[in-house]
Amino acid sequence: MTWPTVWDVLAIGSFYEQHAWAVDSIVYLILFTGAAQVTLGSTYSGRGGRAMVAAIGAALTVGAATLAYQTGFTLAALGPLAWLILLGLLGFMLFRLVRSMGLARLPAACLAILVMFASAAGLGQALTPWLDDAGLLVPVQLVAFFAIIALVWWVASHIQQLPKPAWPQSFDSRSSKWFDPSRPPH
Repeated sequence: MTWPTVWDVLAIGSFYEQHAWAVDSIVYLILFTGAAQVTLGSTYSGRGGRAMVAAIGAALTVGAATLAYQTGFTLAALGPLAWLILLGLLGFMLFRLVRSMGLARLPAACLAILVMFASAAGLGQALTPWLDDAGLLVPVQLVAFFAIIALVWWVASHIQQLPKPAWPQSFDSRSSKWFDPSRPPH
């Protein structure tokens, strides 16, 4: 007997296929209510302002859900775009991390772009057909190629500025017993 996995129990994909309109409506409600709060919350404060924010969020949700029902659109159609947004956030976080470690903007940006490209390549079956259909596959590959070129150029131009290593005395062949040809090995 095999035990069911968490994914078998949750079955998020099949639940979404059966109830896409409900899940999308909840997401629309959260999105539009948050947008109304950001834009109107400071202008209209108090209970009346909260009621206005909730009413605007609900009205926009009904409108978006109705349009989605009439056109057959679901948020699942935005799957590849969601992955691209996630990769963009990953790249931005990596850029900020590398910059905080003291690296210049160009190599930090190149490293972030290359990590994003490698991550997108790992999601190849999900993203590559979508990027190809959108006509973005070749530009993405060109950006990654130029990022490699820029990173190599930056490293080559800064390699001369690196400090020379201070080798210990034992590595000097003239004074080390390890490299003395007249001394027999132990």
